[in-house]
Amino acid sequence: MPENLSSSHAPDERRVKRLRVLWIGFWVLLFGLTHWPKPPPLGHIPGSDKVMHFIAYFTLALAGGRLWLAQRRALTARWVWMWWAIYATYGAADELLQALPFVHRSCEFWDWAADMAGVSAALAITWAGSSRTSRTADE
Repeated sequence: MPENLSSSHAPDERRVKRLRVLWIGFWVLLFGLTHWPKPPPLGHIPGSDKVMHFIAYFTLALAGGRLWLAQRRALTARWVWMWWAIYATYGAADELLQALPFVHRSCEFWDWAADMAGVSAALAITWAGSSRTSRTADE
């Protein structure tokens, strides 16, 4: 049977691969950007750093959620909490590593809080956007 006529329940493998590359690539880019010495500011807009943290982690978590759904996997509350904990742990480690002397950045609780606000928003959108029929009871 030709690929374009396959079952509607099977994941689109090309889409899954693209989303996987996007998600992993963005995560690597994010790590690199947050551990490279900070360039001198061109100007300062109050709160803009927190907005950038929110957007970066929102994008990371949303890409991960889209990847999960593209694989036609069930989205459960357990999955949401597990990934929230993974992103929270990564975000905390990311902040702590920024305090290393060669990175020349600061470790800030409010940066982590902005990261987690972005993750929470993305996971809530992923949860709300998933079809009720694809959700299974929490195990």
